[in-house]
Amino acid sequence: MVIAALTVRLIDEWWSYLPGGVMENLRVDVGLSYAQAGSLISIALLSGLVGGPLGMLADVFDRRLLAVVGSALQTLGLVMFAAGHSYWPLAFGVLLLGAAGDLVIGPLEAALAESTSHEELEHALGRQHLLSFVGDLLGPVTLAIGAATFVGWRGVFWITAALLGLYTVFISTVSYPPRHSAVTDERVPMKDLLRNRSVLKLVLLYVLLFPLDEPIAAFAVAAIAIDRPVIAQMIAVGYVVGGLGSSAIVDRQGLNASARRFGGSSLVVGALGVASVIAVFERGNVSAQMAGFLAALAMAVVGIGMGFVWADLHHRELTVVPGRSASISAIVGTLGSVGAIWPLLGGWMADQISITAPLLLFAAAALLLAGLMATRPDTAHN
Repeated sequence: MVIAALTVRLIDEWWSYLPGGVMENLRVDVGLSYAQAGSLISIALLSGLVGGPLGMLADVFDRRLLAVVGSALQTLGLVMFAAGHSYWPLAFGVLLLGAAGDLVIGPLEAALAESTSHEELEHALGRQHLLSFVGDLLGPVTLAIGAATFVGWRGVFWITAALLGLYTVFISTVSYPPRHSAVTDERVPMKDLLRNRSVLKLVLLYVLLFPLDEPIAAFAVAAIAIDRPVIAQMIAVGYVVGGLGSSAIVDRQGLNASARRFGGSSLVVGALGVASVIAVFERGNVSAQMAGFLAALAMAVVGIGMGFVWADLHHRELTVVPGRSASISAIVGTLGSVGAIWPLLGGWMADQISITAPLLLFAAAALLLAGLMATRPDTAHN
């Protein structure tokens, strides 16, 4: 069960890149417009809002059944995408992938949280996040291999579907610990969860964390990509490398007070560094090559901070209310989806002011995030 829980987000990060990574292939091979291809990504995001509430079922129903059904539906979604030759099969495949995600993640992470101590969970989440960053790399790497060989993009989807099918069989054979509520016969009512200040604070923290993931990298890459597209991708690589490093530290050492403080500080320093580099580049005071290198270093600092902060928030999410970790994850994921406004606001600011403006906005979010995380009122009923 622990192996299944540690690898579930690697798989999730792997497949989630694939639909967006083949936009041009869908246009050329399937005949979709860019608008149709882009809508598939939107469907994946919106279907997660459906999957979030479904994840709450892991606190009240059989977790093995939920995880297996969710993983089987995701396998079907990948098959439909691999075999699809028109828009609607692809759209339905993406819908299955997004909606079923929490049916897999919720039961496994809830089982992990309820079968380990707080300290053991810290190390486990560090390892899980380390594998998640590996999953971030597997998506583009497998598509690159497919494009360079006879496998092709459809072959990548077929292979990923086959591996997810094997994973489905695997999670059907592992042992799941009894649910906390089944053992204690105690369950915190949903209305109390929605009024819990620690839960609502988690939602706010995740909203503030949202722009410090893909959005900040996307805007930094966009600033340099026109002049040096290859060099610009170093920025995204820097982020992944930093996240791998800090996640490995959490895996080995856990999360002490120093690591938590360092995580917030790293996000602030890294985000300000990215904004400063792009501002200097915009003014023409540094070459695209140097800007890409410096921005990659700054993004590595952001990645380091993300590794620590994400582990901290994830740990709070799974432990703030014992026995309701799946419900808390669903609440945080659903309400926290308001964070999707960050890239929209950032795009408007880039058009109206400059591309440095959204990066400064994201740095301000990092500063507020670090300040709020300095206080830890993580009690279950406040």
